Amino acid sequence: MARHEEGLRWAKLAQALTVSLGEADTVRGTWVLNILGLIYLDKGQLDEAEEVMEQILAIVSEELGADELEMAGPLNNRGNLHYRRDRLEDARACYQRALELFERILGPEHPDVALALGNLARLALDRGDLDGAERLGLRALAIREESNGPESLEASHAQQDLGNIYRARGESAKALELLERAAVGAAKALGAEHPEVGYALLSLGELHLQRGDLDKAARFYSRALGIFQTSRGPDHLDVAPAVVGLGEVALGRNRPNEAVRQFERALELYAANERPRDAAWARFALARARWTRKASQAEARALARAAAEELTALGAAADRAEIDAWLAGK
Repeated sequence: MARHEEGLRWAKLAQALTVSLGEADTVRGTWVLNILGLIYLDKGQLDEAEEVMEQILAIVSEELGADELEMAGPLNNRGNLHYRRDRLEDARACYQRALELFERILGPEHPDVALALGNLARLALDRGDLDGAERLGLRALAIREESNGPESLEASHAQQDLGNIYRARGESAKALELLERAAVGAAKALGAEHPEVGYALLSLGELHLQRGDLDKAARFYSRALGIFQTSRGPDHLDVAPAVVGLGEVALGRNRPNEAVRQFERALELYAANERPRDAAWARFALARARWTRKASQAEARALARAAAEELTALGAAADRAEIDAWLAGK
């Protein structure tokens, strides 16, 4: 329900009970630690989340060994933390190991298998492996719809993942159908103001921006931004993509000053929330907005070059091709 402070109070009470029962450092006690770590991760308290997740994996490995089912969930969550911190190879290793454990112990059609598949699909999409992402996404969706139902919250997650993959492939009709279903499913399960609905609306904004429908894109981005600011707070990481989207809409409407303000705000949010790769792309967006004014074109080139160098330093040199192409045309 995105009520983090209340969740922390309950989790810490439960943690105190595990201490009083002598179970704080046992596998049974890790169920409480897992909830605590997930709340920290969702809140953006990454150091606290990492400390808890490392503790969980150490306890389970020592008590049961590294090949038991109890390792799979914590590995998946640790992958989410790595992903959140742009450690993509570390995230992939955690997700892959979790998938292997889920499949071997629970079987290939278990819902937890879809959880790991969806994470690997998102990672493949980020890496530009669209064929691999589609294969993983289709399998995750099939499992979710069979086990949870086609209108369930779980299915909506898989629908959104696959919709984003089709959006990246330029298959906008498929993407639109899936993303609309995802938004409806999330709202039905959690209410129209929940962050999960915001994610689906954000994806719809990105799709309509890609299709050139700036009015629809602006409506979806604005709606998502309102949800995130209310539920997460104005400085949460989730706010940044919606701000970027509104900046792109402003740029498309030839409102460069507004676009600059939005991109600068997004850059601040990404920097504050330890997202250097996203910060590099926000810097490039800012460069494109600055370029529209002749007096700031030198600054725009410098910003774009800085973004390209940041991507190279992060081990994402292949991602800079778009920036290099833009610079070559200026």
